[in-house]
Amino acid sequence: MRFFRAIFSFLGINEAIFYSLILRGWQIVAAPITLFLIIHHFSPEQQGFYYTFNSLLLLQIFFEMGLSFVLIQFSSHEFSKLSWKKMGGIQGAKRLRRFKEILNQSMHYYSLFSLLFFVLLVPAGFYFLASKSSENVNFDWKLPWVISVLFTTLILLATPLMAIIEGSGRVKEVSLVRLGQSITSVFAAWIVIALGGGLLNAATITSVNAIFIWVWLVLKNPSLVRLALRGILKSQSLTLTSTQFSWRQEIWPMQWRIALSWVSGYFINQLFVPILFYYHGPEIAGKMGMTLSLANMLPIVGQAWITSKAPFMGRLVAQRELEKFDEMFFKLLKQSTVVVFLGACTLAIFPFVFSSVSIFQRVLSPDQIAILAASSLVTHLVNCFAQYLRSFKKEPMMEVSVIGAILVASLAWYSGKYYSSKEIVFSALAVNLLFGLPTSFWLWLKHRKTWKNELA
Repeated sequence: MRFFRAIFSFLGINEAIFYSLILRGWQIVAAPITLFLIIHHFSPEQQGFYYTFNSLLLLQIFFEMGLSFVLIQFSSHEFSKLSWKKMGGIQGAKRLRRFKEILNQSMHYYSLFSLLFFVLLVPAGFYFLASKSSENVNFDWKLPWVISVLFTTLILLATPLMAIIEGSGRVKEVSLVRLGQSITSVFAAWIVIALGGGLLNAATITSVNAIFIWVWLVLKNPSLVRLALRGILKSQSLTLTSTQFSWRQEIWPMQWRIALSWVSGYFINQLFVPILFYYHGPEIAGKMGMTLSLANMLPIVGQAWITSKAPFMGRLVAQRELEKFDEMFFKLLKQSTVVVFLGACTLAIFPFVFSSVSIFQRVLSPDQIAILAASSLVTHLVNCFAQYLRSFKKEPMMEVSVIGAILVASLAWYSGKYYSSKEIVFSALAVNLLFGLPTSFWLWLKHRKTWKNELA
C-alpha cells in the first residue's frame, strides 16, 4: 500500500483524478475487447461504417458551439459564491438570480441546437453513407443511424447540466456518472455485437448513455432539472440585457472563440475517417477509425489531470491566488505529460513487436501508428497550454486552432484524394509539430505574463 501511495503522491493523483483515471483505465481495458469483437463479428466494410458513424456523430461540435466548456469555466467562477443544497438545489443570495439566468439561457440555446442537430444530421448521414453502399454492404445501417442520432441528441441536451455540475467542483460525481455510463453502455454493446446485432452496437452505446445520464440527473438533481426545463420553455427574448447577466457581453465573447477552436479540433482529429471512407471505401476508413480510437485515448487520459482540476484552477484565478494557480498547473503539466509520453511509447512499440496478432491486421501499419502516437503527445501539450489560458475565461488559441485546422484539412483532403492514409497521418503530425505546438507555447508565454500582471 505504501508503494502505491508513493506513486499516487508523486503523480498527484487525488480522489477526483483517481476516478477520472479509473474511467480512462476502463476505456483502455474495454477498447481491446471491443476491437476483438468487432474484428470477429464485423466485416471490414461494417467496421468502416461503424467508425464513420462515430465521426459523423461528433458533428454535434458544430451545433454545441463550445458552450459546454464555457459553462464549466463560468460555473467554476460562479460557485466561488454559490453552494449546493440537497437534490440539486442551489443557494447563494444575490448570485443565485444571475446563475438562474445563465442556466435558463443555456438550456434554451441547447434545446435549439439539439433540434437542429437531429433534423439536419439524419438526412445528411443518409446521403453520405449511401454513397458507399455497394454489393459488399449486405447489412442494415439506416435504422442504427437514426437511433444513434436520436439518442445523441438527448445526450447533447443534457450537456449544459453536466458542465455546470462539473464546473461547480463536483468532479468526482461527474466522473462516477461517466464511469457508470461507459461500463453499462459498453457491456450492452458487447452483448449486441455477440448476438449479431451489427451496427445496432452504435445505437446501443448512445441510447444507454442517454438513458443513464438522464436517470441520474432526474433522481439526484431534480431541482436543477426543473430549473433547466424552465429554460427550455422560456419564451422571452434572449437578446435583452439583464441587470444580473448579459450573454452577449460575458458568454458570447469567449464562446464564439471556443466554438471555432472545437470545430477546428474536429477537422484536425476526426476528418480523416470520412475522407478515406469517401475516396477509398469503408475498409481503409475502418482501419483509420480503429487506429484513431487508440491514439486519441492518450490525450484523453492526459487530460484527466487537467480537467479534474479545471474548476479549482478557475476558482483560484477568480480569487486572484495566482501563485497557487501556477503551482497547480505546472505540477499537473509534468505529471500528465509523463503518463502520455509513456503511453505514446507503448502504443508506438507494440505494433512492431506484436504485428502478427489479429487486431493489428485491422489497423494502420506500425509506422503510421507511431506517427499518430507522436501527434497525440503534441496534442496533449497544446491542450494543457490552452486550458491554462482558458482558466482566465478567455480563448486566445482560436486563431491557432483555425489555421491549424485549415492546414490539416487541406493536406488531409489532398492526401486522401491522391494518396492514402500514410500521407494523411504524416501531414497531421507535421502541422501539429511545426505549427501548433510552437505557436501555442508562444501565446501561452505572452498571455500568461500579461493577464497575471492585470490581476496582480
